Amino acid sequence: MNPQVARYLRLLLSAVLATVIASLVILVIALIYKWDTATQFSDGFFFAGAILVALGLLSLLGGFAQRADFKIIYSQSAGDASLAERTKQMVNDIRQGQGMLILLVGAGLLLILISILIGQFIS
Repeated sequence: MNPQVARYLRLLLSAVLATVIASLVILVIALIYKWDTATQFSDGFFFAGAILVALGLLSLLGGFAQRADFKIIYSQSAGDASLAERTKQMVNDIRQGQGMLILLVGAGLLLILISILIGQFIS
């Protein structure tokens, strides 16, 4: 299997795992606050999903701001690394930001889908 395809499959599986963990947290919150309507559960899943999507986008934008900062780029050029090594590090930073985006947005969209399903079928 292509290593890049395997990497994205691992990210998607991680997003499903993050969705399960977030769902358990939402269910614990529901038990604490004694939710009893489908609307409360649907809203809880929707807001949790929206928060995860926002965090995913902010992590990608934060990584871009860091890569575009002249002071950081200049400080990286002062070391012993060659141009190829610095470029490889920059590509790894970009992939890390994209990975976090896929993880958080994937989990957030799954939570939003769960909230829609709760709203449609349970209420």
